[in-house]
Amino acid sequence: MSKVSQSAEAAQLALTQLIASGKKVSQYAVEKKAGLANGALNYKHPKYEEIKQRIHDAKSSLNKESTVSNDNLRQVCNHERHLKKVYREKLKLANNRLKALEGEKLELQYQLFHMQKYLAELEKLGVADSNILEFRLPDLD
Repeated sequence: MSKVSQSAEAAQLALTQLIASGKKVSQYAVEKKAGLANGALNYKHPKYEEIKQRIHDAKSSLNKESTVSNDNLRQVCNHERHLKKVYREKLKLANNRLKALEGEKLELQYQLFHMQKYLAELEKLGVADSNILEFRLPDLD
């Protein structure tokens, strides 16, 4: 068996192993796995050209698979972006509602303060008891 045939068989075996393992397929990777020198498959020989064509075919088929997976990743990424946008809108609405409720709380506290002040003044004047539950307005007739 000639040296070219041995190198071609080693390269073919290396290509098969790379494809089976799912690793990246390139001429350099095949040459390295086969124990050949870098660029050894560049010599003009029909066996080498056949192996280079198989490497090219394997690369293009893996690229098609990766394109499909890239499309899936793109869809997932777009979906996550959409969810993030919806989350931001809900968060903005919740924050606005919280601000409004805080304003209402402060207004009610202010009114309560003035009501307590008014009640204390009424107690001083003797119009109202300290127990507000029994408070009745006197007849003003």
